[in-house]
Amino acid sequence: MVVGSDMESFWRITTHHSLHWKRFDAERLILFNDASCQTHVLNVLCEDLLRLLRDFPDSSGALAEKLAQHHEMPLDEEFSTYFNNMLADLDFLGLIEPVAL
Repeated sequence: MVVGSDMESFWRITTHHSLHWKRFDAERLILFNDASCQTHVLNVLCEDLLRLLRDFPDSSGALAEKLAQHHEMPLDEEFSTYFNNMLADLDFLGLIEPVAL
């Protein structure tokens, strides 16, 4: 597995109670965040990642494995790079945050 670094990060949704989901089409979701008053257009992988984190924090490695398996994608370097960039983008947008365990 390529995802992550030596120190595994755990993630959670920052304010799941303030997120409003609306399906735009088969490939995109519109997400409004009451906490920031921002609207985001997300792809299916982002949506699935947020849904995984809705109930429980999880490690970046476990999340990558679940997403890759669900979407029948190889957990290779290309997927890992995309996944890590997705985590960073969602963190930057204030939708997820690392958890100190």
